[in-house]
Amino acid sequence: MAARDFEQFGLWYSTVWVIGIEQILDESGEDFAQKEVVLTARVGRAVEKVRRFAKNCQADRCQMIAGALTLQTLFALVPGLTIAYLSLSTFEASLALSRSMENVIFSYVVPESVGKAQEYLRQFSDQAQTLSIPSAVLLGITAILMLNTIEQTFNQIWRVTAPRTGLRRLAVYIALLTLGPLLLVLGLSITIYVFSLPYLSNLAGSQWGLWILPFLTSAAMYTLAYWVIPNALVNWRHALLGGLGVAVIFEVARFGFALVMTYSDMAVVYGAFAVLPGLLLWIYISWLIILGGAELVAEIGGRE
Repeated sequence: MAARDFEQFGLWYSTVWVIGIEQILDESGEDFAQKEVVLTARVGRAVEKVRRFAKNCQADRCQMIAGALTLQTLFALVPGLTIAYLSLSTFEASLALSRSMENVIFSYVVPESVGKAQEYLRQFSDQAQTLSIPSAVLLGITAILMLNTIEQTFNQIWRVTAPRTGLRRLAVYIALLTLGPLLLVLGLSITIYVFSLPYLSNLAGSQWGLWILPFLTSAAMYTLAYWVIPNALVNWRHALLGGLGVAVIFEVARFGFALVMTYSDMAVVYGAFAVLPGLLLWIYISWLIILGGAELVAEIGGRE
């Protein structure tokens, strides 16, 4: 009897459930149809935005400009790292803090999979600190030329017809060359110092803190670049969204690049010169991400 009662209850429950669903569909069929139309429209708009994004990247020659910036970055990396080191020495940091700072900076500039490049860049930066004044001026000019290329590209992306001229442009370049490394050094030094304290170093989340604060510092630098470099009125919220998005994509790209380099045969093909194509490839990918972020920020804010 119990089994028969259970079977009858199941049949009754299924009937009520089916009737209830049919009634709901009858009563709200129009709502479901409207939701389907709205969802289809949203998907269509998203696809159109992606298509327009790819078209704008192609029209603005982002791939070609990323290649040009890759070569300029090879010459501007050393001045930038030298400024970062000099900024670090201004704070009179300890040797242990300096080494920790170097490791974090190089891990963001060059992935660990191109570790030999980190050694070369560290040696070049150490030598650059003892350069003569004419050589230092030449390195500074190299960095300014790279910033000029970046500004021209950003102005093209934002459809700017009247770029900065004269002293305004020079003031922006000097501010970026000084404030950028200072922000990086200051953020990383605070992070490493705070999480090296005896109490915090034993916490389970200290390793996450050592990752999240440098991540936020790099996101702040990208945000500053998208907000300041183009000679246009950029909404700071849009710049912040682009900076955070680029920082996230950078983390994913670093992981993927390290994975590919680990299992690649580049060292077999290029031998002792394998570090150069690896470094060039990473810098090129980095610039593609940065320029893609600029296209995204410009698209969100509307191109005027």
